[in-house]
Amino acid sequence: MYPAILESKELTIAIMQLLSSTNDHLTNQVKKAYFYNRHEKIAAFLLEQKKKTISYTHEEIASLTGLNRVTVTKILNDFYQKGWIDLAYRKIIIVDHDELSNYLDK
Repeated sequence: MYPAILESKELTIAIMQLLSSTNDHLTNQVKKAYFYNRHEKIAAFLLEQKKKTISYTHEEIASLTGLNRVTVTKILNDFYQKGWIDLAYRKIIIVDHDELSNYLDK
């Protein structure tokens, strides 16, 4: 593989881009795991879904974010009270994407 990398500038660039992307992803995962508080973890999870309507239960979100279900429910209710999301059966609707983003950027 090494000779192919030396001979192909395009392959070298593609590999470097892939490595850079992987590094960025892992850095973000570590940042979320160790530096985000529980509210930031939920806000980041909601924003990462790239959809306005998210079909996850509170238990599923808890499992994916490393929190417990009661904590997730309290945080989602807090976001609902602030008007950032709406809650429905097995659905979370992002109402104010900008406020959730601003919450993470503070």
